[in-house]
Amino acid sequence: MAQEFLKGENPDPAYYRYSVFRRFMDRYPHVPELHFAAFLQLAEQDPPLKEMIIGDLLERPECPQEVLQKVARKYTGELQQKAEARLQQLQL
Repeated sequence: MAQEFLKGENPDPAYYRYSVFRRFMDRYPHVPELHFAAFLQLAEQDPPLKEMIIGDLLERPECPQEVLQKVARKYTGELQQKAEARLQQLQL
């Protein structure tokens, strides 16, 4: 990843930030629940990637209920729908 960045093949730094995030998530199939709140805070500080990162978090089976509830309350549209659908699955 660092070599790709240094070559300057993609001038958009968001591409590299998201790639690093995805690599981390792919490398660790079971992320501890405590990390989800931190990832959510980081995503909220990165407007270009916010929706993609939060969407990825919501799709993880270990995403804690507290994070799902926060997203369902705070966001609208697709993120809210994903969070509400996951919360409904937890209630079944």
